[in-house]
Amino acid sequence: FGPLAVREYPEPLSAGNWFRLAEEAVTGHTGNPDAANGTTSGWGTVEPNTLEAVVLAAEGLPTEGLPGGVLTGLRATVRGAARLFAYPVELEPGLTYEGSVYVFVPEDWDGGDLMVDMPEFDGMEGGGAVAVDLSVRGTWQRVATRGTTAGDVSGNVRLITTAQPSPGRTVYVTRVEVEALDAEGNAKAASSQQAKQAYLRPVLEALLEQAQ
Repeated sequence: FGPLAVREYPEPLSAGNWFRLAEEAVTGHTGNPDAANGTTSGWGTVEPNTLEAVVLAAEGLPTEGLPGGVLTGLRATVRGAARLFAYPVELEPGLTYEGSVYVFVPEDWDGGDLMVDMPEFDGMEGGGAVAVDLSVRGTWQRVATRGTTAGDVSGNVRLITTAQPSPGRTVYVTRVEVEALDAEGNAKAASSQQAKQAYLRPVLEALLEQAQ
């Protein structure tokens, strides 16, 4: 099974890359940009835009500025639609979450602002659009938005543009995460997603050992 690439994603565990890869290995779910098996299943964009899973080094991209061990990501090619990608998540009501994305803006990006948001959670307080710093080019930057859920706990973390670039311009993203926060704004030690990860991790490690 392809997701030996789970070793590319270190702590801290969250409702992001590690869990998606672990879930893929155990249940067959494919929801992460895992370049080891070339899948973008579970991620969304709007045609004619496209998403491709890539190995960062093969794209000539640095890994400086990323959490240690992150080697893969998504290349979003913009050809006419505002949404570059959407990452679906299921949360819990009444908790504050931070959705974050590492974004790499190439030097030739000539479109509008790039915005990270968490829409479609009806009644959420916060979660609005946060702009990528377009003055930062050729390196990774982490962009995050925070919101507190109400009744609707199904939605997306998205990256959108406010104006179209020249056709075919690209933006790269990796390490998309959604983490529950405590009252001080720190990541909770154990959210429900992290509890699932704690359960899946020994299972996954056993599968990895058998595959070697």
